[in-house]
Amino acid sequence: MQSRVLGWPRSAKRLVVLAVDVCLAVVATWLAFSLRLDTLHWPVSGQWWIYLLTAFLFVPLFIRFGLYRAIFRYTGQAALLATAKATAVYAALLFAALLWMQQWIWVPRSLGILQPLIFFLLIGASRAFARVWLAGFQSAGGRSSSRFLVF
Repeated sequence: MQSRVLGWPRSAKRLVVLAVDVCLAVVATWLAFSLRLDTLHWPVSGQWWIYLLTAFLFVPLFIRFGLYRAIFRYTGQAALLATAKATAVYAALLFAALLWMQQWIWVPRSLGILQPLIFFLLIGASRAFARVWLAGFQSAGGRSSSRFLVF
């Protein structure tokens, strides 16, 4: 399975990682709502807009920070630091949008803090899982090919 995934074109790998990240943004939004409201959350009325906002606000930022250009090329602290920077900018923009849209009374402002924190944890966990899963695939030179999943 790992060799099949590594054989995919770069664009397919990027699209899969982008789709996973969009799903993680939606899950992080749901978790943030559920934690803030202290009950399992189901979006009502206009709350669907915040799910769309969180899912698509991070995409241009992550692209700009190069997180889809070199997803697994760099591992360790450098990748984590780049993800943290992109998530911090995303958090600032999300919080500003929530403050600006005061008529969204059905969205707690604390969501602008909770959601990016949860999102960062989910993104970091997904990247770590992918590295561990792909580490089982060893190239002939003994080095892990997971470093070069997406160029």
